[in-house]
Amino acid sequence: MSDYKQMWSELGLDLNAHDALLSVLSEAYQNIFLSQKMRPQGMKYFDFVMSEGVVFAGGVALNSCVKGLIAEELKRPVFVPDDPQTVGAYGAALYGQTKI
Repeated sequence: MSDYKQMWSELGLDLNAHDALLSVLSEAYQNIFLSQKMRPQGMKYFDFVMSEGVVFAGGVALNSCVKGLIAEELKRPVFVPDDPQTVGAYGAALYGQTKI
């Protein structure tokens, strides 16, 4: 990330907080999310994807610089779905469909 520190600093990003967050994301995922006893069986696919890399969704996923920073910090490949900016809306629609 050293190549981007000056840019992030100029943008007003708290570099210490940013680095601290990225350093614990992978560990937090392992310790908190994967350890849940009542996780749905359907999450096995998500587990597979996370073991192979990270899925990055949302409009900011279109920013290749941010994608590169995440991959570098997590030391894993980062996958961006087609139209990442609509993933949340699509998931909300699918969830809403189950409530009708």
